Amino acid sequence: LRWPAGGVLHFRGASAEHFCLGGDPSDSEAFLDGLCGFASLLGRLERRALPMLAVCHGATRGGGMLFPCLCTAVLAHTDATFGFPEIRRGALPGVVSVAARQRLSAVACKRLMCTGDVIGAGTARELGLVDFVGSWAQIEVEAARLLARWRALGVARLKRCCAPPSPVARACV
Repeated sequence: LRWPAGGVLHFRGASAEHFCLGGDPSDSEAFLDGLCGFASLLGRLERRALPMLAVCHGATRGGGMLFPCLCTAVLAHTDATFGFPEIRRGALPGVVSVAARQRLSAVACKRLMCTGDVIGAGTARELGLVDFVGSWAQIEVEAARLLARWRALGVARLKRCCAPPSPVARACV
């Protein structure tokens, strides 16, 4: 994974139908092998000192929840849904559960992860997972507004604003 030099990391779904469905546990060996890379990605994203923007549509599930959980801003299409389906497969969310606490309360995490329930974009906004819900046209306007604001601040200011908390600050939270 290459980071854009001094820029915003902008996540959009590669599929026209969904943002990200996470890993496929049906091939358990490949799935387990991928967890180490996924944990490494989590660490890199947590340490990123510049803004990250996620634009979610369709389904965002399981490991795919990593991106909205860690992004500075999350924009969702009105058709977006979110969830942690692992419990329905007899498992619990792993790596992504660490990231989820950055945007969701402990109560919301417990409910979503222990029930496997799927929530819509409006509920996700109410819970703090999503910052903006709208049509594609509205999302493009909001994304442009955020990107322009971040560009106007400049890289040095953005790094100070978006820098991860120091280990001392984390221990005090």
